[in-house]
Amino acid sequence: MEKAADNDLSSMKKRKQSVTPQAMVGAQHVIPINSAIFSIKRTSPLCAFASSILIIYICGIGLYLWSSNFTCRLRNLGDSTPISLSSLAFDIEQRGRYIIVKNYIRSAIHPANTMTLASAALFTDLSHLPEICGRWKGPMSISVYAPGSDFKAALKKIFSLRLANTCIHQNVTWHLFFDIEFSPSLDKFKSPEEEAGMITAASSSYDAWIKGTFKSHGHLPFPANIGRNVAIRESKTDFVLVSDLHYYPSINIIPRFLQLLKYQGPTGNRVYVLPVFKMAGYGKPPDTKSELVQMTAEGNIVLPSGTVDCTQCNIFPNARKWLEVRSPDETLSVYYVSREKEEFESWQPYYISTRDIPPFDEDQIKEGKFDRKLQLLELCLQHYEFHILDNAFLVQVQEVTETTKDVNILQSFIHHNNQAREKKVEELLCRYGSDTGCSM
Repeated sequence: MEKAADNDLSSMKKRKQSVTPQAMVGAQHVIPINSAIFSIKRTSPLCAFASSILIIYICGIGLYLWSSNFTCRLRNLGDSTPISLSSLAFDIEQRGRYIIVKNYIRSAIHPANTMTLASAALFTDLSHLPEICGRWKGPMSISVYAPGSDFKAALKKIFSLRLANTCIHQNVTWHLFFDIEFSPSLDKFKSPEEEAGMITAASSSYDAWIKGTFKSHGHLPFPANIGRNVAIRESKTDFVLVSDLHYYPSINIIPRFLQLLKYQGPTGNRVYVLPVFKMAGYGKPPDTKSELVQMTAEGNIVLPSGTVDCTQCNIFPNARKWLEVRSPDETLSVYYVSREKEEFESWQPYYISTRDIPPFDEDQIKEGKFDRKLQLLELCLQHYEFHILDNAFLVQVQEVTETTKDVNILQSFIHHNNQAREKKVEELLCRYGSDTGCSM
C-alpha cells in the first residue's frame, strides 16, 4: 500500500511539472482526485453532514454564477497549445476549455493518392453521412461536438452507422470533442470496442434528453472551427475539402480533381471552390452538372440568395453564367479565378485546399454567423486565388436544425463573434499590412 501511495505522489509530481498552472485550472474537472487528500475515515457523522451541506451550498453558488455569466463562458474558446491530459492509448488534448479525443475510431482502410473530406458536426447531423460517403467514395475525417449526455448518444449513432454502412466503416475516421465542464469521466474512458458493446445492451448510459440535445438544453455554442481544424490536421492526405454535412457533393470529385492537378502543376497559393446550390424542397440531390441544370430549370434547385441566416455566404461570382457553361460531366476544369477581395464581402465559399492552409479561428462559434470569414481574410492577405470549378459542386439539402429560440442568447453569440473578429482583424492587418485591398 505504501508503494502504491508513493507511485501516486510521484505521478502527481510529474503532472505538476508538465502542466502549467493555467492548464491545471482548466483541467480540474477531468483529473482524478487523489483519495488520500479527501479521506473521511476519521470524520464524525456530524462533521460529514456539515461538509455535505457546505459542498451543496458551494455547488449552488457555482451553478448560479455559471448561469448568470453566460457571456463570460464564451471567452477563451481555443488555445493554440494542446495539453496532453491522459496516458491512455487515445490521443487526448485540451484546447482552451475543450477536450478533444482525436482518432477515437479509425477508418478500416487508408487508401493512397486520394483526398479527404473534413467536417465538424453535431451527432444530429450524422444521418447525412451514408449519402455523402456514397458520393465521395474516399477518406473522411469527422469531428463530432458531443458535450454531456450527447457524448453517449453520439457514440451510439456512430457505431450504428459503422455497422449498417460499409462505406462509413471503411472510410470515416472519428474525433470527438466536448467542454471540460461537460466531459465524460476520462479515468473511466472505454475503448471503442467496449463502447460498441454497450449499444446492444439495455443500458442507462445512453439516456438522453427526451426532446432536443444536451447542447440545446444548455444553450451551448457550437465551436465548429475547433472541430474543423482537428479534422484537417488529422487527415492523412495532401488535399482536403472542408464542408458541412448538410452539403452533398457531386459524384466523382476525387479522381477528376487529381487529374486536374496533373495539368495544373504546383498549386501554390490557391484553393479550388465548389459552387453551392440549394434544394428547393425534399428529394434526391443531383449527381452531375447536367442533372443540376435540369433541376434548376424545373425549379427544384435554386441559387442561394437573400440575407437570412447567412445564405448570402454561398453566392458565388457569375453564378448564372456558370450554369450556361456546358462541358462533359466526366471532365473537370477551372471556370473562373477570383481574388476574393474583388468579389462579395459576405462570400464564404467551400473549397479544396492543401492541409497546410491557415487554420480557422477557434474563437468564432457557429451560431455567431460568419464563423469562417477570418480564415478567408487571411487567405486574401496571403494573396490566395480562388479557382472556381465547373463540374464539381455542393448542394445544400433541407435540414432540421436545433437553434435556440432565445433572442438574447442569439444576440450574445453574434456579439461574441463580432468582438472576436474585430480583435483578430487588427492582428492580421498588423501582420500583413492594411493596404492590400482585402476587407471583411
